Amino acid sequence: MSEEEFDAEAELKKYDDTPTTVFYWSDATPNRTLNSLRNAATHLKENPGKGPLAELIAHGSADRFFSGGELQAILAAV
Repeated sequence: MSEEEFDAEAELKKYDDTPTTVFYWSDATPNRTLNSLRNAATHLKENPGKGPLAELIAHGSADRFFSGGELQAILAAV
């Protein structure tokens, strides 16, 4: 899926009840798992962490990773 086709609102709805981890690529900020993609994105937006990189990982039968442009779109939508 290209960034132009990425629908952040649809992803937020799709993972509305999916545990999602805010994963920081730094030991300075602990990872945190919340009960939905929206809550995890809100947490990340309010707590960007001490490191420059973070991802959101929606857990399920196949984990879904959000980073880069998709992550920015998710954060803009919350």
